[in-house]
Amino acid sequence: MIHQTKTRDGSRLHGASQFRGAILRRVRRVLFAAAIGIAALWAPILGARAEPIQIVSTPLAAGGSLEAKPYDIPDSAVRYLGGIELKSDDKRFGGWSGLVIEGGDRLVAISDRGHWLIARLDFDEVGNLKGLTDAQIHPFLGDEFDVLRSKSLQDAESIAVSKDGYFVSFERRHRIRAYTGIDGAGIILTPLPGLADARGNSGLEALTELGDGRFLALQEDMAKGQTGVEAGYRGWIFQGAESWPVTIAGNERLHPTGLTRLPNGDLLLLERRFALLTGFGARFRRIARDQIKPGARIKPTLVARLASPVPVDNLEGVAAVPAKDGQVKIFVISDDNFSAFQRTLLLVFEYRPAQNGEQND
Repeated sequence: MIHQTKTRDGSRLHGASQFRGAILRRVRRVLFAAAIGIAALWAPILGARAEPIQIVSTPLAAGGSLEAKPYDIPDSAVRYLGGIELKSDDKRFGGWSGLVIEGGDRLVAISDRGHWLIARLDFDEVGNLKGLTDAQIHPFLGDEFDVLRSKSLQDAESIAVSKDGYFVSFERRHRIRAYTGIDGAGIILTPLPGLADARGNSGLEALTELGDGRFLALQEDMAKGQTGVEAGYRGWIFQGAESWPVTIAGNERLHPTGLTRLPNGDLLLLERRFALLTGFGARFRRIARDQIKPGARIKPTLVARLASPVPVDNLEGVAAVPAKDGQVKIFVISDDNFSAFQRTLLLVFEYRPAQNGEQND
């Protein structure tokens, strides 16, 4: 027998209909609870959007002049074309440690406080860099789209770009994360052998893609037990889960901070030094592509020393862009360490590889 009951308006409702109504109400409650759970999971994503940021640019020429005059660096094939000093009232701005330039005018920089900076390079009518436009800032995300909030997780130091996206190395918790985009999850790659032994602030400082799916990553510290003429920095060639060690010949005064691939497949290495009496200095060295082999001791050749009248600060990020007549534009960015005594500089150089004069150093 089917039971019946009265509704509020006095009409009859069969028991089967009551049952269906109860089921529907229960389903709605379950769906509502699920929606709340999903919203909670997606909240970090929805709140982690790229935001516009105001940046003020001041032109910098050789010797601190505001007049953009190219300066030929002595004994080198490098010319300083000028640059800009960047400032912002946004507390998130600063600490820019890695750099790539895409399409000739899209800047992507990474901060050691856990942020991306995306902007367009703005040039004047004769091609001098005069500022940035359309600048946006975005936090780094973890593998579950969570914002990286602690310094030990945020300390990004170098960036490489490939057809698969961006690859970013981090210090303190030494690792490399792969990103399909700035708003994507950062997937941690297979750890490089021995990297966990590095000191907290001496991890991977230089990283680039080699043009064939492989990458080269360099550690800031000297390899253990190597001094004098045998001194060298630890590095790894890696692809997927496979890796092979290399050593980069160097000295204890200058440390790798940036690496970029040149149009011909060679690499340009940026190295930085600091001394209390003389302040910051830097140099470019070139790594020939045929030296980049598993187990190799790589001996770069000196390209240029960067010193006054070129403005030099804590130079850390470097990016190469093909230019006309076989020349290459080199962009370099500095890490101000969020210090009032340092600056964020974006410098531009012209490199003429066809001119000889480079030497082992």
